[in-house]
Amino acid sequence: MLIPRLRCLLGLYAVRENDPVLAAAQFQALARQILMLYAMVSLNAVGLAYTHYGHAPDWLTLGPPIALLLLLGGRSMAWIRAARRAPQGREAFARLRVVNAFTALIGILASLWAALLFGYGDTAGDMHVIFFLTITMMFCVQCLAHLRSAVHILTTVAVPYCVYYFAVGEPQVQMTIVTYILVLIGSTVMQNFAYRDFRHLVDLTAENGRLALTDTLTGLPNRRSFVARLEELHLRRRVWARHSRIMPGMASALGTRRRRSWWSTARTRCRPAMWLRSSPAPTSKAGAGRASSITI
Repeated sequence: MLIPRLRCLLGLYAVRENDPVLAAAQFQALARQILMLYAMVSLNAVGLAYTHYGHAPDWLTLGPPIALLLLLGGRSMAWIRAARRAPQGREAFARLRVVNAFTALIGILASLWAALLFGYGDTAGDMHVIFFLTITMMFCVQCLAHLRSAVHILTTVAVPYCVYYFAVGEPQVQMTIVTYILVLIGSTVMQNFAYRDFRHLVDLTAENGRLALTDTLTGLPNRRSFVARLEELHLRRRVWARHSRIMPGMASALGTRRRRSWWSTARTRCRPAMWLRSSPAPTSKAGAGRASSITI
């Protein structure tokens, strides 16, 4: 009884690999929003470090923000490269799992860094720490709305530091934490509704695409499916031609090597026939007989 409930609980934080079309749509939706998420987290982290510079140790105000900026910059470059070609199938599931893992990593590190900064400044500085965590968390939840498992991960990461600040904070901080928890619960419920609508929209889009590319009577691909497949092949050919122009030396060397190997193979196969043509004609009957036997 306990194990099925535990599996159901862990399933809230995992990417379900039962719908590749939905996974591809989730990746495309995240590709349009993830860069804005990284930019907002970076700006908020720089602002928090700036307000605490001189009050907290330098290793605490300079080290974590620089590491965070480098990490988010590397991930941004990876997303820019990945967004050029939409992944399908297992590749889409793998990329969504990476998003979940990176979300948990950034959430834990940012919460730990903010907890270490809490207490070094005055009351306004402590409120800035809580403002950084709450506003950044809410914006991340909005950007990751299409991936419900990532939203659940962020919500779970928010629970420990809310308990911590409620325990060590002043009454103003405690009331701020209570308000934030209520807003977070309402936002999570609304995100679940939005995720259901998004999933329903993806299913309708896939069904409409299937009906548009198949014949309703026979179920076979129709003319529109043929045209779409032809355009896809033409696009692949253009991409291959573009890459071939990028590496002309390699392509020409490969073509020269293929022509040389074909010519050497042809010469090897044709060498006996060339020898027969170059041999002199027989002058006697025996020679003629041997020649005819060789010919036969």
